[in-house]
Amino acid sequence: MQLVIVESPAKAKTIEKYLGKDFKVLASYGHVRDLPPKDGSVRPDEDFAMDWETYRDKVSRVKDIADAAKAADRLILATDPDREGEAISWHVRELLAKRKALPKEVERVTFNAITKQAVTEAMKHPRQLDEDLIDAYLARRALDYLFGFTLSPVLWRKLPGAKSAGRVQSVALRLICQREHEIEQFKPQEYWQVLARMEQDGTEFEARLVRFDGEKLERLSLGEEGIALKAKAAVEAGRFIVEEVETKPLRRNPAPPFTTSTLQQEAARKLGFSASHTMRCAQHLYEQGAITYMRTDGVQMDPSAIAAARRAISERYDGHYLPEKPRHYETKAKNAQEAHEAIRPTDFMRDHAGSGDEARLYELIYKRAMASQMASASLERTTVTMRDPTGRHELRATGQVVKFPGFLAVYEEGRDQKGDDEDEGLLPVMHKGDSPAKKAVEATQHFTQPPPRYSEASLVKRLEELGIGRPSTYASIIQVLKDRNYVRTERNRFFAEESGRLLTAFLERFFPRYVGYDFTAEMEDELDDVSGGRAEWKKVLEDFWRDFKPKSDEVMERKPSEVTQELDAFLSDYLFPPKEDGSDPRLCPKCGEGKLALRGGRFGAFVACSNYPECKYTRRFAQPGGENGDGGEDGSLGTDPVTGLEVLRKVGRFGPYIQLGEEKDAKRASIPKDIPELDLEWALKLLSLPREVGTHPESGEPITASIGRYGPYLAHNGKYAKLSSTRDVFETGMNAAVSLLAEAANRGPGRSAGTKAEPIKVLGAHPTSGSEMKVMPGRYGPYVTDGTTNATIPKDVKPEDLTEEQAIALIDARVAKGPAKKKGGAKKAAAKKAPAKKKAPAKKKAPAAKKAAAKDTV
Repeated sequence: MQLVIVESPAKAKTIEKYLGKDFKVLASYGHVRDLPPKDGSVRPDEDFAMDWETYRDKVSRVKDIADAAKAADRLILATDPDREGEAISWHVRELLAKRKALPKEVERVTFNAITKQAVTEAMKHPRQLDEDLIDAYLARRALDYLFGFTLSPVLWRKLPGAKSAGRVQSVALRLICQREHEIEQFKPQEYWQVLARMEQDGTEFEARLVRFDGEKLERLSLGEEGIALKAKAAVEAGRFIVEEVETKPLRRNPAPPFTTSTLQQEAARKLGFSASHTMRCAQHLYEQGAITYMRTDGVQMDPSAIAAARRAISERYDGHYLPEKPRHYETKAKNAQEAHEAIRPTDFMRDHAGSGDEARLYELIYKRAMASQMASASLERTTVTMRDPTGRHELRATGQVVKFPGFLAVYEEGRDQKGDDEDEGLLPVMHKGDSPAKKAVEATQHFTQPPPRYSEASLVKRLEELGIGRPSTYASIIQVLKDRNYVRTERNRFFAEESGRLLTAFLERFFPRYVGYDFTAEMEDELDDVSGGRAEWKKVLEDFWRDFKPKSDEVMERKPSEVTQELDAFLSDYLFPPKEDGSDPRLCPKCGEGKLALRGGRFGAFVACSNYPECKYTRRFAQPGGENGDGGEDGSLGTDPVTGLEVLRKVGRFGPYIQLGEEKDAKRASIPKDIPELDLEWALKLLSLPREVGTHPESGEPITASIGRYGPYLAHNGKYAKLSSTRDVFETGMNAAVSLLAEAANRGPGRSAGTKAEPIKVLGAHPTSGSEMKVMPGRYGPYVTDGTTNATIPKDVKPEDLTEEQAIALIDARVAKGPAKKKGGAKKAAAKKAPAKKKAPAKKKAPAAKKAAAKDTV
């Protein structure tokens, strides 16, 4: 018997079907072990020795693999064809060797697609594990561990409220924070444009004033209304004659097939997917055999795939759409692994695969790969120049038309922003000497715009341009920033939270080298040198550790007050920007005597008056320049006209909140993030909640609107319905409230007693229990169940899109965790009866054999 190890059960099921009875295929369910999250897992003083610990939920998996390996004649490690896949295979081999369960023959195979042809062909060409890739994995894992576990204690002690920092995540966060700073520092400039709406032979078009009074107009030339109106009057008074008609043919070539990075960018632009959701969908498509491996930075397709794409094009389109020769692409990304093929369909005759979001992503991949082998698009750009008789004023009209669509018939690459000079549409036929009729002239006011905040697409693009991280890591990098609340997303754009900005400022001030873009990119180059066999992995770690450890120790020795003082100076321009009247920006707006400075508090940094405790003015770190202290701790928003009590804004353990008066039992309310700007009016609204919407027409019970732990909601007789925004809490009327409550009752929790919830989706039988799996609505969110075990569905997975493989994995993971621990009850009762506390006996140490099963050292 030959034992094959892969990562996922879906992949195992498909491959076992291809290989036949002589093969047994088992899944490791990803990585089986990792560095324990504690100090000492990597020991630089012991030649970078590393401790590894088997994941608790993988112990039974490893045992199953070991049992099967003992009975096998040959072990085939068939994990993914990249560094992480090589690492998983290495971990499996090492664990089996320690258990003395390793067959005599151990080989490694890789394939770029899970198709019968790809798998069977790969089995004919086995190899040994790639030690260079394994070394690169060890170096990267140790480097990230040493960075995080050395720097995080410094943050906890010197920067209140900070959680942790990561080698690559911190640099990505710096990009977002720098963009936020650029936006805040940006000063818009006014400019005007003069447009003439004209007509020729019954066709209207627009022409822009490009020369006025003999001077060529730049973007900001018409800087104020007066000059713009003079220019408008000149155009209205003049008779413009066509002086020149220039027509230029243009060709547009198709973009190459997707890499991991470009797939994430396009899915964000066109489908609104997050990077992590894109990779999940792509993983499922890969495991179904629909697409090639999705973690790649190569843009080339296999010759057989190019031939298949060209056949599909010739069958669906006429001969003009197929170029004479196949197209070949070269990547522009740094350190690309050209051996990796681009992401493409495994079968170009299959134009759809999967369902829901997976189907949408497959269509994107299919069209992009198909278009990459199609003919170029032919366009024609026409520029018409018109002048008045004096020759001092000039209008220009541009138009662009598609003469032959070529690849555009299938696919056009998305863009984050459209350029100002991109004019599309058809101009009427004009010749020199023509005098188009003026229909109207208008002068429009504009303002220069700050650089846009990063979207997931533009952030991934920028990271790739800088050579920071690798495409396969971008999804996890972005997810970590969200999970730690260093950033938030609104309208698909990243906003830096105050904790993220403070962390970035701390790192830029005390660890500038290690959040530098060049340093991080150079480190990636060194890691790539390790994977290519050009560098020794421990030497890379030594060079990093030699400088990083003393720097960390130096900062750790500083007093927190010294750190805060230096951050105050470092952030002075941001926290205390110059005032228009020239007054001291640090002067306390409340007492008029004290000076403002950055302070460290239990829940993070804030700005406070030097006259504390006589003056209690404070504001949040992220709200520079607040005049009423409305940004932070104990800032007064004004007085409640009903009670006469002061309305205070404070910051607590769970974030900012408002409080009515100083009494211990004072009424409080959390501050939602989606209110435009907190003022006294908004504060009083929030303190007035819950709001009674009215009486339900059927039950006669009141309907109330309020804000809870999970956001705004409606409540009626023990039943609830979510509201989409804080404004809805105050604006939702009776008809809408009754309708929302009825919809919520039909959807899931909150229905009347005895009514059974309808499943959102029904899946196949679970392979272990044999019971039908269902996706169900639950009080705390959707979950999947086989009737015995319930498993929560992650928030970033749509319940209706959950696949059978995902459901099995979720249920199996829940079973592996064991039953949930019961709270209270018998334990509390037993504690009350106990006459006195007794010292608990020391825990017995686990036998060495049991320890070895879970932990080992490299």
